[in-house]
Formats: sequence, structure tokens, C-alpha cells
Amino acid sequence: MVPTHVGVNMPKGPKIAPAARREWLNAYEQGERIDKIARDARRTERTIKDHIERARQEREQREVHGGLLREAYQRHFEDLLRVARQIREAARTPSERGLLPSPDSRTRMLVEALRSHIPHSPLWGAWQKWEDQARRLNDVEVKTRARLGEVVDRVFAGTGKPFSRSGMVESLWFSIHHAATSESIDHMEYGIEHTGEGPNLRWGAFGLSGVADEAGLRVVQEEHGKLVRQVTCEEYVGALREELSRWAQARDAINEEVDILVLRHLVPGTCRLCPR
Repeated sequence: MVPTHVGVNMPKGPKIAPAARREWLNAYEQGERIDKIARDARRTERTIKDHIERARQEREQREVHGGLLREAYQRHFEDLLRVARQIREAARTPSERGLLPSPDSRTRMLVEALRSHIPHSPLWGAWQKWEDQARRLNDVEVKTRARLGEVVDRVFAGTGKPFSRSGMVESLWFSIHHAATSESIDHMEYGIEHTGEGPNLRWGAFGLSGVADEAGLRVVQEEHGKLVRQVTCEEYVGALREELSRWAQARDAINEEVDILVLRHLVPGTCRLCPR
């Protein structure tokens, strides 16, 4: 007597397609009996059982791989958004050395990956404009500081009073920068710093003089006050204000593009770092 699960007319040894065993697994999990699946498929019950188990293992592997892939993508997107935030943070302060002047290898790869994902984003044009304007700002600063040094030398050389050239130039540049950004310097006050060698004049955090008597310090303070009023006029401030405005436009464009990416929580496109 031939067992019921061995069909005389059933084909032997053909390769079972993955779709077929998935159908058998689905039917079995829907409550269909092994012997019925075998008869309908013209296979032995052993073949059906083996391939149902194989289909179950393949499904588990797909689920595990799918979970790992989702997690990998999530972490990849988090890395991309983190470097986007890093770009936004770096854009807060102009630097002639560039937006990210010395990135480590990981940051460099992530920036390249972000560019691959969004090659046509306005972010990259804003980045280039930011760097161009940062260099222009530096040029204005260098030229202005040189001019201020000449003014300080001319004014104080005739007073015969001890003064700090670097402190004077720094304080005057500070005044110009604040005027260009419409920030007040009314809070800056003069004060005398007493040292073992004698008194020095200060204006806020800036040291303006060497050791001098009180009469000499009053002269230095008076001349410095005149210079602050002189250099905060349009002649000194106008060029800096214009370049700062252009730089700020690039900075704001970078901020906007990064904000869009962060709020999306997802970066379109692909790159060579995308999980496979």
C-alpha cells in the first residue's frame, strides 16, 4: 500500500520557488492542514513541512534584517541632522578661515554625505556666500584696524602721555563694530586700575594706558572719548555695516535650510554612507 503523502504522479526533486513556500506557510498559519496543502501542491507532506519551516526562517531573517536596516537608517539620518546643526552653529560667527575650517574625518564624510543627499539645496550656495562675506569682513577689519593704529599714533604721540596702542585699537574697533550692529556702548565706563607700579586707565575690559598720574590719565581718557565719537561715524561704520548685513543674509539662509531639514526628520536622497 502506498502512503497517502507519496503521490505517484507528483514531480520529484524540482526546485521550490520562494513564493510557493511563502504561500504554503500562509495557508498553514491560516489553519489549513499539511496533508491538504500537500495534495493541492502535488508534493509530499515532508516537502511541505520542510519548506514551511524554511519559509518561516526566511521571514524571521527578513524581519531581523528589516529591523536592523530601519535602525541603521535612523542613526544615519541622526548623524546627518547632527552635522547640519553643527553647520548652523558654526555659521553664527564669521571666520575668514571658513565655515568648518578643520573638520575631522568623520565630520568631513558626513558633510559630503549630506551634500550627496541634497545636492541642489540652497544650503550650499548660502555656505559659499557665507565664506565669501566672512573673508570680506576680515578684509574690512584688517584695513580698519591699520587705519585706527595710525590715528591712535597721531593723536597720542603729541600728548606725551603713556598709552596702550593695542588697547586703544581694540577698544575703537569694538566701538565701530557695536555701532555697525546698532548695539549700545553706553554701559562702558572708565575706571582706574591700581597696580604696584601705579594707576592704569581702563575702559570696560580694555586697558588704555600705561602707568601715569591722575592728570595724565584724564588726558588719555579725554582723547580716547574723542576718538570713540570720531570713529563711530558713518565714515568708519558704513562699510562694515554693509558687509555685516550681507554676511547675516547668508547666515540666515543657512539657518533656514537647516531648520527645514531638522523639522522634516528625514533627509531625502542617498549617499555612499546609506545602509545597504
